Amino acid sequence: IFENAFLQYRRGTYPIEEWRRYQAIITRILSSDAVVRDEVQERRGWRFTTEFEAELAALTAQAQPTGAK
Repeated sequence: IFENAFLQYRRGTYPIEEWRRYQAIITRILSSDAVVRDEVQERRGWRFTTEFEAELAALTAQAQPTGAK
């Protein structure tokens, strides 16, 4: 769902406000779930499109694990 929304947003057919909400959800998940963070890293290059991989990398870099200082 997230990748589909991202690709539509990049092509100008999905509202930016809606994509920003998805970004916030993805960042929150990456911040709070180490298993998901690890899974995203382990599956790079074969699970998602190149465009969405780059977006996930950027969001992962922004995400601070819950409880991190």
